[in-house]
Amino acid sequence: MQRVIPALRDCELADTPFPREVLHTILRETLREERVPFEATPLAGLQVLGMLETRLLRFRRVIVLDATEDRLPGAPGHDPLLPDSLRAMAGLPDSRRRERVAAHNFHRLLAGAEEAVLCYQTGVDRSGLLDEKKIRSRFVEELLWREERARGGLLSPGQPPLHAAACTVRPFRSAPRTIERTPAIDAALGRLLDAPVSPSTLDAWLTCPVRFFHERLAGLAPPDEVNEGDDPLAVGDLLHKVLLDFHLPHKGREVRRAELSADHLARLFLQRLAASDLSGQSGRLPPDALLMLEVAGPERLARYLSRQPERFTVLELEEPVEAAIEVPGSAGRRVRRLHGRVDRVDLRGFEDGESAVILDYKTGKVEWKPSAWSDDALWERIEVWTPDRDPDLLADVAAALHGVQLPAYMHMYGQQSGRDVHDAAWVILRDAGQELPLFGEGTDDETRDTAITARIPALLAFLLRHMAEAPLLLPRDGKHCDWCSCTKLCKMRG
Repeated sequence: MQRVIPALRDCELADTPFPREVLHTILRETLREERVPFEATPLAGLQVLGMLETRLLRFRRVIVLDATEDRLPGAPGHDPLLPDSLRAMAGLPDSRRRERVAAHNFHRLLAGAEEAVLCYQTGVDRSGLLDEKKIRSRFVEELLWREERARGGLLSPGQPPLHAAACTVRPFRSAPRTIERTPAIDAALGRLLDAPVSPSTLDAWLTCPVRFFHERLAGLAPPDEVNEGDDPLAVGDLLHKVLLDFHLPHKGREVRRAELSADHLARLFLQRLAASDLSGQSGRLPPDALLMLEVAGPERLARYLSRQPERFTVLELEEPVEAAIEVPGSAGRRVRRLHGRVDRVDLRGFEDGESAVILDYKTGKVEWKPSAWSDDALWERIEVWTPDRDPDLLADVAAALHGVQLPAYMHMYGQQSGRDVHDAAWVILRDAGQELPLFGEGTDDETRDTAITARIPALLAFLLRHMAEAPLLLPRDGKHCDWCSCTKLCKMRG
């Protein structure tokens, strides 16, 4: 990706037509000439290396995991064609030479380390059917002999530096998937609800309260892993910034789709990508993912422009919004605050005049069925819910709505601005830039008005009350479990 493809693309013969077999031969020969050196650079604070890879390197701490005789120096291989006696006569290195090289590398490694821990297994007859008894390496024996000679006595296990590692193995206790509320959980949720709550927080609770507990209340960080694939969050943030730069000069005036330049948008994308931490030698994306993004990004954005309305007016970009929600509760009604940031607000023409439309850019997959607004039974359950009844309601709401972020933005912007909000839509940037509306043309005016004025506020109030008063934090299985960092906690069941 970094050398062969640029060399073939930029050479003098790049535009010369060749038969396919010749092209494949050129590619294979070019690849065969490449040499990729291994650079032992720490990737995540810890390196796992072979003994030969440690040559000429210094370390703060070295841990040799298996300092046994069968590993250091290792059992010599039997070569019937060139046994040791014949190798010596032919002037070839024999097993003793290989042992001296192994000893040099081992002692050189220890001499260059500030601290060294040598681990070995002893006292075990066999680890397999045909395996021999494990004994510590002759190199370790040499180090111990030198230490004992310096002290004038033998070392016993447990006497530094000859430590005996012991551990008690117990079966895993099953971690309860259902989490009962405690005073500490109540206090943490109370602090969270007293501050303005974001729609993403409500979405996280709706997705899975148990995951919400582990990540947002207990503060369990995801594993620190090296990124070997895409970085959806960083790519999404990049696209948000590019579209903000692109639409900002047109804010506040009517724009025709024909005025928007796909070439200009592509240049903005490539400039932003080059200046981001996704590219470069130390970029967060692997070379193959970066190359695909450089090609696919402008193409997807061009499709996005082709899906824009014939004419529209951009009212707001990255607009902060807030709203107050009256939430019923066991101790009476109280007012909670919501806050968020809307990606874009358009003024568009409809049959009954011009109205605002909320747009939310999405680089991931969105599932939504407008028929959820017509499910009267579901909304009746939401209206009458109390903490002591209908424990499955949250899971049913999640299955029907797949998220509340866009409805919350619609409600907050309408309350803050006083404008008539006709609809809201996700802009699916991962595909062709099409808009997936919250209501759409198939929704009648009565259903739309009922949803905007009554059902969306009731939904937000239900989630806020559920967070404050639900007696149990119940898990919810689904596709989100595939990328949840807390999945293993849920699987630890008896």
